[in-house]
Amino acid sequence: MKNIKKQYLCVIAGIVGLLTSACTENFEEINTNPNRITSTEPEFIFGLSPVSTLRTIGGAPNGATRANNWFIFGNYSQMWAVEGGNAPHFAADGAFDDLWNSLYGNALTPLFNIVNNYKNNPGYKNRVAIAKIWRSYVFSILVGMYGPLPYKDACNGDVAARYDKEEDIYLGILSELKEAYKAINVNNTNDKYPAIAEPFLQSDLTRWSQFAHCIRLRTAIRIADCDINHPDKPWLKSLADTARAVVAEELDNAERRVTYK
Repeated sequence: MKNIKKQYLCVIAGIVGLLTSACTENFEEINTNPNRITSTEPEFIFGLSPVSTLRTIGGAPNGATRANNWFIFGNYSQMWAVEGGNAPHFAADGAFDDLWNSLYGNALTPLFNIVNNYKNNPGYKNRVAIAKIWRSYVFSILVGMYGPLPYKDACNGDVAARYDKEEDIYLGILSELKEAYKAINVNNTNDKYPAIAEPFLQSDLTRWSQFAHCIRLRTAIRIADCDINHPDKPWLKSLADTARAVVAEELDNAERRVTYK
């Protein structure tokens, strides 16, 4: 009787195992869209970021992309030569969000995709460095405009992304720019974006290195003379000291006409 029970249990276990394997066999492949693009070469997406950034900051003449000049500086200064027509007026429509959406969303997302997907591939070292340089430039605009914002957790798809402190973002920008310009090898012309896919400097590696130095100097100058005696922000003293050191370092680089690899 015991043998019959054992045989019966073995048969049941076998049937369950067969059904389980049948239900899960090739499960991931069945539920994967074979036509969905999962990765792309950096040159196909990098140009989206400079275009979005420059159109937003420069005030392109088409609708909400004028938000930088129209809604921000126009309302702030009440010098409505930027608009004309029936101005002045104050507006509270969705165009105010365009600065954030265009810079944080549209400009940063392609850069994070490039860095995250290719940072460990030595064949893309220059292109990743260029993406980091432009990413730091965009962040330098955002932190100056909004203060604390998601930096380390930016563009990770998490609606509860942690906001970083303003000083930490500035320190991250200064550090990443230095890392990026040191990583660029101007002699490796095989590792760069095609000029047509890079609308800012047409993939001139030397100019990208120079741009990184300039943005690093510019960012440091902005915070070097901050109010170190602010009663509610004791961290400004340390940030200003770091910024002044960076200013001195970059000015020294300029005087020595630092060479690019």
